[in-house]
Amino acid sequence: DVMIYFWDERDGPSFSGWWLGPKIGGDQVWAYHPDRQTQTPPVSGWKVPYDGPVDPTFVISKAGAAPAASPAASPAQAAPQQQQQQQQQQ
Repeated sequence: DVMIYFWDERDGPSFSGWWLGPKIGGDQVWAYHPDRQTQTPPVSGWKVPYDGPVDPTFVISKAGAAPAASPAASPAQAAPQQQQQQQQQQ
């Protein structure tokens, strides 16, 4: 399972933002976006891995929406997005 969630500043501003991981608030996370202003998860600008640089090929979309085509995206990079979409559909 993949969860996408917003974490507030309870653990400090450097931990606040949007996260992707197997459970909410867990120690294992795969991606991070520092935007604290949006009410919904950002489409792009995600750091993958969470402590790495922004991955321009990683995008998320609403379940049922066609994701933006990216010729550089590999199946391995698309897997977290597909899992997130499946989670939303359940």
